[in-house]
Amino acid sequence: MNINNDRLNFFLRKMKHIPAEDRQAVAQRAIENQDRIYALLRSTGEKGIEELIADIHASNFSATHPHRHHHYATGLMEHLIGTYEAMAEYAAIFEEKGIHTDPKEVILVGLLHDLCDAKLDKWDSIEHGRHAIRSAAIVQKYLPDVSEEVLGAIRGHMGIASKAFFEDFSNQARLHPLRALVLLSDSQDAARFPESNHFEQPIGIRGLALAALRAAQLATL
Repeated sequence: MNINNDRLNFFLRKMKHIPAEDRQAVAQRAIENQDRIYALLRSTGEKGIEELIADIHASNFSATHPHRHHHYATGLMEHLIGTYEAMAEYAAIFEEKGIHTDPKEVILVGLLHDLCDAKLDKWDSIEHGRHAIRSAAIVQKYLPDVSEEVLGAIRGHMGIASKAFFEDFSNQARLHPLRALVLLSDSQDAARFPESNHFEQPIGIRGLALAALRAAQLATL
């Protein structure tokens, strides 16, 4: 693959905390993830998507690492791709159960649910508080025609409110399938990185417990 040296060097400069022997592979993977995220977002054809992509690219989003579960340079991109891929897999299971979701909306929720972590300066003052609520508010600013189901899934992808959702999972998944998908998938991907510093961290005990929980929840559909 022909990799632009400027982009490669940009990511390599962000990875001094990663073992030297791993940096080249992580940087190359970062470039692939960056390209894939932009291509997937463009594929939705959503009004405002090009401005959003341009601002994400300018924001240093690709090197952001704000949370423990994607706690290394480029980790946010790893987490978003992982969440989206899990959502797509679960969406196929939902479809078999007669629960339909729009593939374009799966892309938007999977790749934008942590958008406020991109540190988009122009929206720095918006919706102080939980990052899920901030992310949804920023998505709405860029994508004026996005559905309320997408915004609700992003707002509700974490936090104490998810406990009640899971307690009535079968009914809630049919009422709010996108939220069900992102709740399952975000937690699944987070479990890949219990204390990680690069993308090879294996699933920990928390991940195994979550896997058992997800299997039980899907069985109720």
